[in-house]
Amino acid sequence: MTDRARRVMVLAEVEAKRLRSTTVEPEHVLLGLADEGSNVSVNVLRRLWPGFEQFRSAYNAIVPAGDGNLCDPASCSARTERLVARAHDEMQQLKVNYVGTEHLLLAISRELLAISRETDGFVPQLLVACAIRPEDIRRETYELLGHGDLARKDGTPADF
Repeated sequence: MTDRARRVMVLAEVEAKRLRSTTVEPEHVLLGLADEGSNVSVNVLRRLWPGFEQFRSAYNAIVPAGDGNLCDPASCSARTERLVARAHDEMQQLKVNYVGTEHLLLAISRELLAISRETDGFVPQLLVACAIRPEDIRRETYELLGHGDLARKDGTPADF
């Protein structure tokens, strides 16, 4: 992982602790991507949602605080572990030897394309509230990275 991607995971853990979550969840990773500052993922989200400055407010309105104990360092949920594995898949598809913030965002979008938007976690709700579609995330990320040929018109990767 790049330094920024590692920082995103640290920020995700901080957010999980703030919300008293028992595990680090994908929604914490998404907020970590947004909070990290200047990275490919932030650029993609800004392009897709002009109201990006209100991302934290939208997040706070949707993601509730938990009632659990503070999470253990590196205690990722199964969904977050799957997200990190998918980020590695994205890295391989782009033929690079590092996992960057862009791969984490692509993994989030791939996960969303594979699940029901209404039933699995807070990330789908957050992106719907921000009018951001997972296929748009994929298309915009590939275009920003100069790999527009990897995304089909619907935004899914060619091998999906």
